[in-house]
Amino acid sequence: MERRLIDPRIDLPTIDKYWESSVVPSLTEYIRILNLSPMFDADWASGGLMGDAVELVSQWIAAAQVPDLTTAKALTASMAHLLVTWPVQIENQQQGT
Repeated sequence: MERRLIDPRIDLPTIDKYWESSVVPSLTEYIRILNLSPMFDADWASGGLMGDAVELVSQWIAAAQVPDLTTAKALTASMAHLLVTWPVQIENQQQGT
């Protein structure tokens, strides 16, 4: 597997643009959702804010179109969950004796 470092002369402007156009607005919207942990809001489920937060993050991940990245959402009695999976190939390296 070829490994390379990011070339900042090429990639940094692209990363900056993506950060400003996607990440910052999404984080701002996420912060606007007045979502509290169930430990601080016993009535969290009826408010729907935790589900809104999970949905926002799920939509952002889908829009990023990362190959092989998948999400699954679940709302349980105690929490709203977002499971994010991304398969990782692990190289089998044998040590010589």
